[in-house]
Amino acid sequence: MPPYKIRTLEIFARLESPLQYLLILSGFFLLTSCSQTPGEYADLPGIDFGTSTYYDSFLFSEAQNPPVQKRLLTSFNQWSMANGADAELIFTDESEFVVGAPGSGVDLYVNGQHSLNGKMGLNNLGKTTDTLHLELRFSSSADSRNFIGFLKMTSGTVERINNIETLGTNIKLFQWNARQQVVLNPMKKALYIALAGFMILLFIWFVFLRNQLFPKMGNGSLTIQTPYFKSFKTKGNRKIFFTSKPEKQSFLNKVFAGTNTFEKSNVWQEDIIFTPGRRNQIRVKLPPGSSIEPYTSKLTRGQSYVITKDGLQIKLSYL
Repeated sequence: MPPYKIRTLEIFARLESPLQYLLILSGFFLLTSCSQTPGEYADLPGIDFGTSTYYDSFLFSEAQNPPVQKRLLTSFNQWSMANGADAELIFTDESEFVVGAPGSGVDLYVNGQHSLNGKMGLNNLGKTTDTLHLELRFSSSADSRNFIGFLKMTSGTVERINNIETLGTNIKLFQWNARQQVVLNPMKKALYIALAGFMILLFIWFVFLRNQLFPKMGNGSLTIQTPYFKSFKTKGNRKIFFTSKPEKQSFLNKVFAGTNTFEKSNVWQEDIIFTPGRRNQIRVKLPPGSSIEPYTSKLTRGQSYVITKDGLQIKLSYL
């Protein structure tokens, strides 16, 4: 976590001289004139607690809801030290609802202690300077939220804090702001990205690549006329096998590569394989020692063919 920027609260119980007041006020202004929040109270110094990044749990990734933190440096002058000056401050939201109260959605911790009423006390305890560690913890939320509010004085025995007169109570000293940014759990985000990438790859495969790498047969029918009769639709087939071996195509191969048709019979002592050709033709791969009439390596629609192998004649037609 990066170092915290330090804000300063300068506590005055009594001014020893106009010159001392001028010197102290001038030096303090150099420390607190930055980081003002624009708006109705733009003249108030601003305390920017920064952003807490929240995400819910998912699978094995736990939820994250880190607090935002700030340090305030308090400085007491000699008279405030001598007279035991003290002050009570309270955190409110922009509607002046107390931070830490039920329904505020924010818990305040001061020096590691949970402040149930949004209050914190200032006293010198024998030290001219001290540091307050402030921590805001937000409840879980479905949407990102901005928090704006005030640090006010409710009571005390000091005459001035910073350059603000502490006459009466309900004195606004600072305007604070913080943000809770709700994001996707990194594991869920990675899963969504992986799923999106997978869907894109599937789209590219099925629309552009599959038919280029695994072409399909066109519309038609392949008919065995002898030694027995059987007809097959060719459309959409990647391969047609005449085989004597039991064959079965896996589901994934069928989906990602295309359909193969297997015609099993003891007639086919060796495989005859049909694959797509150009211009609605079908390529035929015959076993060694076979012949085909009329001689060709590609079947043309509307033609009949006779394949001879070891005295067995097989009459086919491609229509």
